[in-house]
Amino acid sequence: MPDVNFDLADWRPPSDAIGSSAPDGPSSPSEIEDWLSLLPSSLSGMHSAEVRAQVARGKDKSRTLEIVASDGDLESRLFRNLVDIKTRTSQVAMHLSREERDFIFESVDRLLSLENWEEGESSFINIDSYGTFLRFIVFAHPERLPSLGVGSSGNLLAAWRLEKKVVYVEFLLNDKCISVMSGEFDRGPERIAWRGSVPRLQQVIENNSFSDCLNNSSSDCPG
Repeated sequence: MPDVNFDLADWRPPSDAIGSSAPDGPSSPSEIEDWLSLLPSSLSGMHSAEVRAQVARGKDKSRTLEIVASDGDLESRLFRNLVDIKTRTSQVAMHLSREERDFIFESVDRLLSLENWEEGESSFINIDSYGTFLRFIVFAHPERLPSLGVGSSGNLLAAWRLEKKVVYVEFLLNDKCISVMSGEFDRGPERIAWRGSVPRLQQVIENNSFSDCLNNSSSDCPG
């Protein structure tokens, strides 16, 4: 089985989000656990994959995460997609709250779970679409987190629902997205479709009176 190696010094542990850092990678059992928490929580059930942290205590203080997995089978491809997702997340971990990070990881673990996979119905997550989603979460920091799904093309889908209002977003490549907003208002039902750049999405949602779908903190999460 092929090895996939990551230099842990290139990763950003959860502790970065609260202001501390470990430039040389993890050096204690607790730090190793923090770093490994960036990997799929479902690894313990993956019989063809093994994850271990190697902590070398020589002069180079190298920190290497070695992932050993079978090549080509569904289990291995799901695993690698999860690793790509969590590696991308680690690049912006300092901008995410613990709640946001835990929610995202739980959602992608579910979407890419071998147990929940349905051939012909489920899709791998496009890493660039996922990056666009992360950009929106970091930029907008919605108080309510969305329900997540994956389209047939691999684009990440998000839905924020509040009573008779809903905001749907399909996150595309290159910081683009498609949003459909629908709801019941005093003036009657409205449905709005919009396509544009993620940095403008929050403003569009606010201008069309749908911001409470994302920021009504009294409602349960996810949306």
